[in-house]
This record gives sequence, structure tokens and C-alpha cells, in this order.
Amino acid sequence: MSNKYSIYSTGDTKEIITYLQLGTKIPNLYDFYDTIYHDLEYFSTQAWIVKDEGNPIGFCLIFYHNSEELYFGFFNILDHNEFCIEFLIQELKKYAEKNGFQRIRGPINIPTIIFGWGFMEAGSRGDLFIGKPLNPPIYQKLFLKQGFLIRTRQNTWEGKIPNLKPFLTIYDLSKYEFFNFQSWEKFDSFIDQFFLLSAKNLDPESVLTPCIDKLFPNYINFTKMYGKEFFFSFARVKKTKEMVGTIACLPNPFRKNFLGKLDSFVIFSIAVNKIHRKNGIGWGLLDYVFTKAYRQGINFMSAPIESTQDATKYMSHKGELQKSRSHIILEYKVE
Repeated sequence: MSNKYSIYSTGDTKEIITYLQLGTKIPNLYDFYDTIYHDLEYFSTQAWIVKDEGNPIGFCLIFYHNSEELYFGFFNILDHNEFCIEFLIQELKKYAEKNGFQRIRGPINIPTIIFGWGFMEAGSRGDLFIGKPLNPPIYQKLFLKQGFLIRTRQNTWEGKIPNLKPFLTIYDLSKYEFFNFQSWEKFDSFIDQFFLLSAKNLDPESVLTPCIDKLFPNYINFTKMYGKEFFFSFARVKKTKEMVGTIACLPNPFRKNFLGKLDSFVIFSIAVNKIHRKNGIGWGLLDYVFTKAYRQGINFMSAPIESTQDATKYMSHKGELQKSRSHIILEYKVE
């Protein structure tokens, strides 16, 4: 098997981008290049192009931010040949062992706001959507066969933007106000506080991309290209002006209405100050954003949720969203 296939390795970011489409079914649009280039450069990524008699037939991206964890992404083989998949998995394990890594984790397809994470499980929707990788189940089957375990499962809930007004009546939100900055320039001056609020209050299990605090300014720039200012909205106490909640949304450039305008987005994260939880702030933030989105012609939403997050699952269920996709992130402990 090892004599049949060979690996061409490159760390040249511009060259990696030209090969990137080998590893994903999500279009690598020219408008995405700046966003992609930033993350590839930040991690000093390395690409493996699998060749069969000189012809490129597969792709894998590897990167890391410490000496313990090796990340991989964009793992794909043309025609999904089992022998070639197994060959590439073995090469990943050999590389991790040789270079002293303790764990292998993935797939994490940076930048994840475009290319997402995980292997898609059977029964998932197969239409194109930002951040939702597409693959047949043969990949996770062979990874599990070679000793990888499921570290986390991300479910996606999708559907028409719901009317949340009935759920707001059970909460007293009179002491809070919900708002967004009216220009990107004003939001930029508040970014540090946004990061601080998110970092302190997001569940660690919900953060899959390494160094997210360093990458998020890049994600904001991507959102500015396609999204609206209300994609980053906030909750604060009226009396003290203390910020107690934030919601971050991402645009989906792959879906448009009959007027040619984007009509869907992703609820990327919701963070609420732990002291103020169970007061309905999450519902209030969603209602604020949904109202703005609906007025802009955006009527469809998607929300990735870690499978153990009961609160957000409850919110998705009450909003009459459907669980449409499931992706698993795998981990291997290097011996």
C-alpha cells in the first residue's frame, strides 16, 4: 500500500490555497482568500497532497499551536478509496508519533467559519451551507477502526426564523436593553470587551477551534463582507450599562432569495454572564437579532450546538427548528 501512494508536502500558503479544493466540497471562492490566508499563515499550516503515480488524488491539512495536539483538516480522497484513506490515516499517526504529539484531533477545517469541522454523519442534509462539511461515512468508519474515538458531536438545528415573542412573556426583561452598534467602526472599538465577555462565559466544550481569540478578528472581517452590523448584538443592564450578554452570527454566502440577496445566517455563539443566566437574556438576544434579520429579508437560520448542551437544545426545540445535520470530531491518543 505504501509503495502505491506518495505524499507531496508543502508549507507555502499560496500553493496550499490552490490545492485546497481537493479537501472540501465547500467552494473556495476568491472572496474567501484573505480569510483563508490569515488562518493558514497563523498556524504555519502544512498541506499533504496524496499522489497516485504522480496524480493528486487526496488532501490533508495539518497544524498545531502547542507540542501536545496535532490538528488535521480537509481530509478527503477522490472517489473515497478505502486503501488510500487508510494510508493517509496511518501517515497522520506516524507523523504525530515521530514529532512527539500526545493527541491528534480533527477534522478542524480552518478557517472553520467557512469550512467547518467534523465528519458529517449519515442522515444529515447534504445541501451546501457555510461551515457544514460534506462527506460519506466511510471516513469516520476507517478512523474509528484505526483507534480514533469520538471526542464531541456537533448537531446542527435549522429552519425558518421563529417568532419568539410567546417565550419572552415568562421573563421580566425590563431591566435589560438589547442593541447593536450602528457602524462597524464603533463595533471595532468595542471588540476587546466582546472577547472578554465571550471568553468568560462560553462553555469550553463549545470552543473547538484552537486560539479562537486570536482568529476571531479575522472572522469579524469575513462577516463584514457579507453580513450586517446586527450580526454582533449585545445585552446590557439599563441602569448600570454593564454588558451581560452577546450573540455572534455568521453570514451564509451560498444561499440567496429570488432577489439575489442572502437570506440565511448562522447563530455562531451566545454568551451570557453567569450571574444573569436564567433571566431570559438568551431569548432576548435571539428575538432582537431575529427581528432585525427578518426586516433585512433573512428568514432562515442554522445553529451548531454541542450535543450535550441541554439549554441550547431546549431553545432550538422551542423555536421549532429541526435537527438537520450531525458532525463528529475525532481524537487519537498517541502511544
